[in-house]
Amino acid sequence: MIARRRSGGPTGNKWEFPGGKIDPGETAEQAIVREISEELGCIVEPSKRLALVKHTYPEFIIFLLPICCEISEGNPSALEHAEIRWVPQKQLIDYDWADADLQIAKRYGEAD
Repeated sequence: MIARRRSGGPTGNKWEFPGGKIDPGETAEQAIVREISEELGCIVEPSKRLALVKHTYPEFIIFLLPICCEISEGNPSALEHAEIRWVPQKQLIDYDWADADLQIAKRYGEAD
């Protein structure tokens, strides 16, 4: 699943993988469950961590830790995004990504 950010800011209208910041005291898995609940209104079960991505924007550095998840309850909705889509892996590269997320799309877009 991919999500298009709302307009505004340097990554406005760009596509990203849903998720967010890890709060103090949280594991990455706890954070993704919380963030997906807040952003998409469903409950997920994390299953696998992928390789960490570091990206330097002009204003800040971001570290992204992709985590594969399965939906365990509810149906995702674009609560905090302009749009969400289910996309086959091979089509990931066809979208206009936020720069940090583009690295993930390129890395995993060729996989089956």
